[in-house]
Amino acid sequence: MSITSEGRRAQIMTVMKDQGRISVPALADQMKVSQETIRRDLKLLEEAGSVRRVHGGAVLPSLLIEQPVTERLGLHRGAKDRIAARAVELIQEDMSLFLDPSSSAIALAHALVGFHKLTIVTNSLEVARIVGERSSNRLIVIGGLYKREDAAMFGFDPPVLSARYRYDIVFCGIAAITAGHGLMDYEEEEAQLRRALVPAARRYVILADKSKFNCMAFVQALTFDQITDLITDQQPPDDIAEALGTAGVALHLAGRSSQSPETR
Repeated sequence: MSITSEGRRAQIMTVMKDQGRISVPALADQMKVSQETIRRDLKLLEEAGSVRRVHGGAVLPSLLIEQPVTERLGLHRGAKDRIAARAVELIQEDMSLFLDPSSSAIALAHALVGFHKLTIVTNSLEVARIVGERSSNRLIVIGGLYKREDAAMFGFDPPVLSARYRYDIVFCGIAAITAGHGLMDYEEEEAQLRRALVPAARRYVILADKSKFNCMAFVQALTFDQITDLITDQQPPDDIAEALGTAGVALHLAGRSSQSPETR
């Protein structure tokens, strides 16, 4: 007996909640209906506020919307502070660092007060305020278009950014991590920034608490082989740990000793 249109849309939402994003061709093949039928279903689901259509498929609305940084600063605060303390162990005086506008990088900025000879580059006005007010480290703020929800500057040319400076360590947060999709962000301009920093970094460190594992965001920002280190507060799920090991990424658990790919 053929499934009703309501039942098909319920199945679509089940797949959506499991995967976070869906493609029209894959759904059509899975449900044995035309792509046009799936497009009509997605249109109705979007009108109901259940999904957001994108090119080739749809995503959950939450994949496109990130909380303002003022709200994110209060989430998982203890974990972010522990991650920042672990990140400090990688830093030495006279290093050049990049800190992005993530709440994890802001926690790291607070932890840098004991240093005095660092060069810190950032597009985050909150990182700049903390570093400028609480330390004598050299500070370079990248200009651009002000993005209120992140309290940060975007809109600059990422290739110019990567060509202008070289960093001993780049520290970035991330929106989501899965074994299949790598490291993800909510918006393309954030992803472009992270990609542009790859060739400029001697060491590329992702700061991510356990809540980022196996959730989804809209844009793939980085692959595992583009980063060198992940600092987190809990052992990642097995599939993510395996992907990190395959890519040679060093895993650092906050409050514990570093785990090299060979010892995981």
